Amino acid sequence: MTSKRKWAISVAASIVLVVGVFVAVFGTGSRFFVVETPSMATAAPVGTLVVVRPHASYAIGDIISYQAVNSTRVYTHRIVDKTAEGWILKGDLNGAADPLPVTDSQIVGAVDMSFRYVGFFVRGLPWVLLGCAIVFALTMHPRIRPSWRWQIRLVGWSVVVSLVDLWLRPWVNLVMTGYVPATVGVDMHLVNTGIFPVDVLGTVLRSGQDAVVNQMVADPDGKYRVTPTLALTFGCPAMADAHDLMRSTTVIEPLALRELDRTTYRDEHGAAAGFGLRRILAPDSHSDAPLSTSELFALPSMHGVRAAIDREFARYIVQQQAAAPGISIGVGANQALQLFDRDWLDSSHTRFALAGIVNRMDRGFVSPATCGEIRLIYRLVRSDAKEAEPRRLPMTLNVVMKARGDAPADRDNKITCAEIARRWLARPTKLSAVRRLRRG
Repeated sequence: MTSKRKWAISVAASIVLVVGVFVAVFGTGSRFFVVETPSMATAAPVGTLVVVRPHASYAIGDIISYQAVNSTRVYTHRIVDKTAEGWILKGDLNGAADPLPVTDSQIVGAVDMSFRYVGFFVRGLPWVLLGCAIVFALTMHPRIRPSWRWQIRLVGWSVVVSLVDLWLRPWVNLVMTGYVPATVGVDMHLVNTGIFPVDVLGTVLRSGQDAVVNQMVADPDGKYRVTPTLALTFGCPAMADAHDLMRSTTVIEPLALRELDRTTYRDEHGAAAGFGLRRILAPDSHSDAPLSTSELFALPSMHGVRAAIDREFARYIVQQQAAAPGISIGVGANQALQLFDRDWLDSSHTRFALAGIVNRMDRGFVSPATCGEIRLIYRLVRSDAKEAEPRRLPMTLNVVMKARGDAPADRDNKITCAEIARRWLARPTKLSAVRRLRRG
């Protein structure tokens, strides 16, 4: 048997197989749909290929596809209720049910099978084939040398695949379904609509998962943006351990930090002392309100800090005037060299908000008796900023605490450095973890 005949038989067998599969599937009345929106969350993430077949009956909890009234658009949602007018459907991620009841005549069928990410391939393949065919046809032009054709085709096909990839965004993509202003920054409701898991401000989202994250930092235009990063471990235990270790040595989850930035906070165990600056630096205060900067720098313990800031500003101004005589230095956009407005440090409308907690037990060599340091990081924010004005101001405050304090139990080594480290690594939940860390 010649190689050409073998090739022909292989192609014919492949065609028969594909046709057989389609006949078997469509012969039962099944239809294929590709999920294009994140409404079904992890049950059917964006890019899922669903196989839908008519059923004799349907029940609450079934995922079905139906055609909207006066529209050719098909939706795939879950049945949540039944009324006299029809079925009530709702996307798992949606906050409310679909606006209109669905009648039996609108139902295309129930989802029998679903294949994650295959929908991206189904949507992109026709465009890839069309683009590759166009590239191939163009390379057949007589002006193109035969020796160049395959190089041009490979480059052209790569461009086609890249353009389709940019259009569909199958690998990494994040969709914001809503946002609301927060005390500090903006709360964003985000959904991962890509294939790969991503890390967004300390929150890892896998395909179809959603979360509310708080972005406290605005860009120079006053807009709040987030940039996801890949959270891949490739099944490698060492990479997974490294990622978990990084997350276990920091507390950067915005919702947890907002709760912790109080005089007291609540978790599943009840009330506990928080990490607001008023409790840290003014523990005798009877107020639960956030500590404003005017109150902060009025504390005797902060007088030296404020004097050091003023000295550093004076030194910087002298240094710049010596380097560029005649340059205008001061506060405001009309100055050639703009300075931070220190009046914010005396304002009742600014405060330092908790922005992160970092475990620095790696500095235990400096003071072995204290097991290193725990650092609380605060950012200066405005409480009176208007919509177009940035809420965050360019100053941070670090409070360095001992990982192991001076309590009698600590001095007797009843709480060891290893135990403190174990508590950080064992963080079961964001808030209860910090409660347990406090006991060290």
